[in-house]
Amino acid sequence: MVLCLYFFLKFYPTTSSQRLPILIEVNSCGWLLLSIAENCILKKRKKIMKMNFKQNSVKLAIAAGLLGGSVGFTLPAFAATTTSNLAVKASIGNACVVSTEELNFGTYNPNATQDLAATGKIKTTCTAGATGTIKIGKGVNAVSDSTDNAPVRRMVHGSNAAKFLSYDVFTDSNGTVQWNHTTDGDAALSGTGSEATAIVYGKIAKNQTTAIAGDYTDTLLVTINY
Repeated sequence: MVLCLYFFLKFYPTTSSQRLPILIEVNSCGWLLLSIAENCILKKRKKIMKMNFKQNSVKLAIAAGLLGGSVGFTLPAFAATTTSNLAVKASIGNACVVSTEELNFGTYNPNATQDLAATGKIKTTCTAGATGTIKIGKGVNAVSDSTDNAPVRRMVHGSNAAKFLSYDVFTDSNGTVQWNHTTDGDAALSGTGSEATAIVYGKIAKNQTTAIAGDYTDTLLVTINY
């Protein structure tokens, strides 16, 4: 712009017809110089931004290198090892679980010519390898002078405690070995870790004609020795 003014003043025309074209040229020259100046400023800013980006990248690279170096430097180095044995122990004791399924004779006919038979169940689950015996007591309504070793079993009437119905239980299906607390009268137990079932064979003797109508019950205590 200054350069354009210099030429304008040096060669200033004397007439107005000559000054108008020169003023137009001076004005165009000023806009040209202004555009050049703006381009120079933009290029300089871009150069500064590039320099700042490069400097930041270098700083980040240095910081990452220092961090990686410090991590690698602090890792422990093991030069030797030692060992020891850890003892592991456990124990299993013999154990048994017992449950029963009732001995239900159903309906008894006192005038029948044959005994009435039925079966119940004793279920046991014992530790594998456990051995023992299954014993059955005399019952809660047995004859007063009977024992678990020589029981005389009977059921009592539901509403008349003076009326009874005799019965017995056996270890065999033929009904020849009474189930009791003696060595010969109990059942052997052999644990397998799984459930085992022992059949209880029951029998009501025929010709109990003095028994009255109604429901009869008794309760037998089952004992597992192992």
